[in-house]
Amino acid sequence: MIEIKRDDYSCDEEFIAKVYNLKTDNNMTNKECNTYINSMLGSNYSESTTRGIGKYINLGQEIQSEKNLSELKGEKKDNEEISTLKHEYNNYEQIKSYKEVVEINKDGSCSSDKLIGIEDEDNLKDENFLLGVHNYDPKVWQIVSARNSIWNTQLKGGKVTKLYASKINVKPRVNSISPEEIKEWFKEFDRENKTVKNINYKHTEGKLLFEFPMVDLHYGKKGYIFEIGKESSSEATEDNFLKVIADFKDRLKDKPISRIIFPIGNDLFNSDTIDGSTTKGTKQDNDMRWKQLFKRGLKMITQGIDMLSEIAPLDLIYVEGNHDTMSAYHLFVALEAYYRKDDVVNVIDSALTRQYYKWGKCLIGYSHGDCEGKRISGLMQNEQPKLWGETVFREWHLAHLHHEIAKEDNGMIIRHLPSITGTDAWHYKSGYVGALQKCQAFIWDKESGLMEILMSYVQ
Repeated sequence: MIEIKRDDYSCDEEFIAKVYNLKTDNNMTNKECNTYINSMLGSNYSESTTRGIGKYINLGQEIQSEKNLSELKGEKKDNEEISTLKHEYNNYEQIKSYKEVVEINKDGSCSSDKLIGIEDEDNLKDENFLLGVHNYDPKVWQIVSARNSIWNTQLKGGKVTKLYASKINVKPRVNSISPEEIKEWFKEFDRENKTVKNINYKHTEGKLLFEFPMVDLHYGKKGYIFEIGKESSSEATEDNFLKVIADFKDRLKDKPISRIIFPIGNDLFNSDTIDGSTTKGTKQDNDMRWKQLFKRGLKMITQGIDMLSEIAPLDLIYVEGNHDTMSAYHLFVALEAYYRKDDVVNVIDSALTRQYYKWGKCLIGYSHGDCEGKRISGLMQNEQPKLWGETVFREWHLAHLHHEIAKEDNGMIIRHLPSITGTDAWHYKSGYVGALQKCQAFIWDKESGLMEILMSYVQ
């Protein structure tokens, strides 16, 4: 690889020419030369532009040297080549002299205006390319608007060059996780996708379903003892989550459970943005940053799933919340990838706001419960008339309120489920205290409906 510095030369043109002059000795391609030049100059010149400058200078066309240019023009066969190189050099000079403007706007967005030369016009439709040539990191910024005007100039020799006056307006990315970041988070996970081994399920053809609806976990929530009288933290939430699963696992060891349904989401995370707020922007008291929150939350959930899978095969279903609408779904998709080759854990691919799960003559509806209000009692039969007609025992299992409520409406049970989450300063100040921290789980029979309601309390 070439190891020369721009500071060793009087101007950019001489440096560019020297790079191409050393190309053969260093076994480099034109593209590699162009990349090296742009990295050293902090520029975004196209390959044809830098190549033209290199050839133009290396053929003896020193800046301001009309004598050498005239001598080269003396040979007729070289006229077209010299004209082309001169055209490329003028192209470069226009880009170099264009007045670039970068502005920071009052709303936090930025604007950039610069002249660019490109070979492939399709790049103008590529957001990552445009961000790159304007020196914005695609992981951090997104384009709000872009305008690229063709800049036509007639040059000596009849050549027409097309440059583009590129103007973009960008804003910081929020509420999103890029594929590169997800890949980085997964580096510390066991990437081997394997089934749970050496487990002899005795009741796979049985009638009993264990429903484990861990709702409103609010992982990441922080409560301080000097504000609420006791401490609450992610460590405590994680510990309680795994203890509840271990408790149920021990109590189910003598029951012929043939399958498990585990709804994922329902405010699993306390916040959903890089600044620690909910999906709609309400600031939260958290005890870790958003990347760490997602990574540790994913590890906790996979540990819980693996523990449950020792009881029976299980289905995972996504239930949207209002604190973590995006983050919980991202986690659910990550689980789908993590267990994609697992024949014990089945991830149900659905992102609907309301989900339904049928077990024999039983039909369970899931929703967070923050939007539907009284309309919830009429949605199941309208949205799932076929499943409604095939079942007898029907219930809605909702969340959001953090305490237990159950009522019957025309033969259908509507339950708001309790939570094991601790409290924080806002809930304490508002008087939302006193509810017992507990998880409610259910055992269903295919023919006889709900058989047992299990409680696991957090002390």
